Amino acid sequence: MELRQLRYFVAVAEELHFGIAAKKLNMTQPPLSHSIKLLEEEIGVKLLERGRRKPLTLTPSGQALLTSAKELLRASERAKAETQMVAKGELGSLKIAHTDDYLSSAIPEMIFNFAQSNSKVSVQVVQGRSFSIAQQLMRKDLDLIFTIKPIPAILAECGLIDLPATPIVLVVSEKNPLSRKKSITLKEAMKEHHLYNPSTNVSSYDTKLQELLVRSGTVMQTRIKSFFPSMALEFAKEDKGVFFASKGALPRNPSGLRLLPIDAEGAEIELAMVWKKDNSNPVLNNFLEMVAEHDF
Repeated sequence: MELRQLRYFVAVAEELHFGIAAKKLNMTQPPLSHSIKLLEEEIGVKLLERGRRKPLTLTPSGQALLTSAKELLRASERAKAETQMVAKGELGSLKIAHTDDYLSSAIPEMIFNFAQSNSKVSVQVVQGRSFSIAQQLMRKDLDLIFTIKPIPAILAECGLIDLPATPIVLVVSEKNPLSRKKSITLKEAMKEHHLYNPSTNVSSYDTKLQELLVRSGTVMQTRIKSFFPSMALEFAKEDKGVFFASKGALPRNPSGLRLLPIDAEGAEIELAMVWKKDNSNPVLNNFLEMVAEHDF
């Protein structure tokens, strides 16, 4: 049983007239009548009651097939439409990961706008450390990552778009005398008790910050070596210490805190969007086109 035969049958069953149905299908009557006869022979039941002086009518079996045929044809059209939408990237999924350096950047809004304008696309966003999300990208568990540079060597053959860098800042309480400054040197910052020490971690951000400190010849006095970011913000707000952070990883205009730019060359985190070039996901292609048109 072919979809073509079912389409012919539905036309005849709805019109109950071979001539009208043939015209509706843009064909002549003889091949239409022959197709319906072959369908009856294949199924082994009579679908239509024919008579020279009687109008064409559906048998009970014909009525049952008409209901099923309509459902099959609708499913066929739906499958065709969905397949075309998938090919255009209008239906499907996009899996994205980012480091915390993007929380207050333009990226979250960009992802939201993409999801809003592509309502049939499932957009999944997770956060992770740079090397971990790089591994997931290479395993194709992710379509795209927003990470920091330098990127891990395993991503050397991937597609990459450079994004605006985010500065490294010193987070201090508004109660701290330093809050009145417009910027701060690393040597000035080292006089404070810090809530975080990059030497205890291995992320790309920690490596960058550690290199900055070593190059300036400064030594950090760490008060607390391990904490949740939310806890560090609360400690800093109460002037119990300060900490360096990527500005993009912090809330915009955090209450009770000042974000002091670091007066040192290279005191910024370079950002990049990375994807595997052999990823054939049409949704990814659409997202990349949107990013290419975005004015950062």
